[in-house]
Amino acid sequence: MGPAVTGTVTISGRFFNMAEEGGVDEESAHKDKGDWLFLEVESCQGLAKADAFGGSDSFVIIRAKNAEFDLDREVCRTSVVEDSLDPIWYDDCYELPPPEDKNGFELKKTTFQLEVWDSDSIKVGEFLGKSQFQGDIFTKQADLQTFTFPLQGGELEHNPPSVYNSSQYEAQGLKVPQPNPTRRSKGPTDHEKELETSNAATFLSIGVIMGYIFIGVVAFGFIFEDWTVIDCMYYAVLTFTTVGYGDFALESDDWASQLFNSFYAILGISIIGWALNVIGQKMVQEQVKALAAANKKASRPVVDNFEPSEHDTEAQIEEKLVKKLEKEAEDNAAAMRERWKKIKKNVWPIVAMFTIGSVVFGLLEGWTVIQSFYWCVITSLSIGYGDFAPAKQSSRLLAVLFIPLSVAIVSGCIGGIVNVFIEEEIKRTNARLLSRELTVEDLDEINKDGGEGVDRLEFVEFMLKAMQKVDQSLLNQLHAQFDKIDEDGSGHLQKEDLELAAKKKLAMRRKMKLASKKVGSTVIFTKKGASRASVMKALKTSSDAKIATTGADRIPNTGQAQGAKS
Repeated sequence: MGPAVTGTVTISGRFFNMAEEGGVDEESAHKDKGDWLFLEVESCQGLAKADAFGGSDSFVIIRAKNAEFDLDREVCRTSVVEDSLDPIWYDDCYELPPPEDKNGFELKKTTFQLEVWDSDSIKVGEFLGKSQFQGDIFTKQADLQTFTFPLQGGELEHNPPSVYNSSQYEAQGLKVPQPNPTRRSKGPTDHEKELETSNAATFLSIGVIMGYIFIGVVAFGFIFEDWTVIDCMYYAVLTFTTVGYGDFALESDDWASQLFNSFYAILGISIIGWALNVIGQKMVQEQVKALAAANKKASRPVVDNFEPSEHDTEAQIEEKLVKKLEKEAEDNAAAMRERWKKIKKNVWPIVAMFTIGSVVFGLLEGWTVIQSFYWCVITSLSIGYGDFAPAKQSSRLLAVLFIPLSVAIVSGCIGGIVNVFIEEEIKRTNARLLSRELTVEDLDEINKDGGEGVDRLEFVEFMLKAMQKVDQSLLNQLHAQFDKIDEDGSGHLQKEDLELAAKKKLAMRRKMKLASKKVGSTVIFTKKGASRASVMKALKTSSDAKIATTGADRIPNTGQAQGAKS
């Protein structure tokens, strides 16, 4: 049973003449056979929660349906927007060609079915709703017309769309670059979300590790060895954490078990590498935020409010110097308190982990306090000498949870402590660079082009390189990127530059399609009686059909939703 269907979907579109707008000849543009239909999927609002984390990884499918001509085909499929109940798409645009046959159907008389789906890791997930509209809601004009449709539920007569299907090629062949990138611009929040790691990835990594342990239980408990379930779980954890006390090893000399264990160990190391990569992305994002805060504090104004002026009296100079010293002392004290606060925040989890582990495993195994503390430290640091190891089943079962948790917590907290001192060094370095006087040698170094002086851009680039925030190679790439975007060569970026670049890209895409006749109604829209084999044969000749994207099986629609023009 899927989630309750809620929300809306918004699309834009218009009819246009390819010969008039595409920069191609009339014959290639099918001028005498009808106008093309441009469709853009913009957004969804208020979708149902499709996963346990309260979000949805959603995408939209548009299917063209015409019963008279046996047409039921996917023509649009958007990219997946993760962790959002209000997804927005900016670059999912499609151009549908008119029929090749003059006596064929018309796009304006075609029914288009919108379907919203949730995407899981390796398959399509829950159905989130559908709607319908007729092609004739759009007219031939210069501006896009935008419609919002309410999503509806209903029984589906066929299976959900699959990730791998031939229809993915057909839909991708109709996709075009965004022709107007300035019509709907991305906000700052959208750019930040592009850099964020999905929270679900952390839980997914835990699920993969549990699957790895399950494989170990089956293999070593029922196939190669006769171990207990707890021993199998314990062995799996020792393997993928690379602790390896040496107290547990294969008892069988069978080549099959040794070969399996070799690949099982390689898989375990890979899992840890992947899991650490997921966690590392989160840590990097937090570190970037921390460094940004540190740089903000270090980047104080060059002109200090407490700096004496040549017009001040001796009393005023003395008063300002005293206030300046007091301010510096307060800032240093505050920085020291903040530094210790961060250190304690990372130390306490380590202390708690060592304390709990020492007490619990000491009681279970009969170790002394020093022995159990020693075991916790060696285990948490993934050293595993093998002189101490859990021997009881209860201890090993607890170790299955304790070992991965302690390794993750201790390594993460140690990294956090190291990061505190890195931040302090960055702040001190930046402060020295911002406070030092500019010399003649610096001016000569900055002014390498031999100009009359140093402009603002040259000074900023010099300081960024001095602070080791960028290198010359990165600056050269940024300059090259600027030149590429600056279509008119004016030296300034404007909306017109983005629009001109988009038009050139779209025109090139259209010419490549039409010149090679690789996108046409004979492939996308087939008349009743046309064989599927002939369609697939035509698709195989299309270079556009080689572009990979997600695909879908046919899903007929029941019911029709009304579109409200927005």
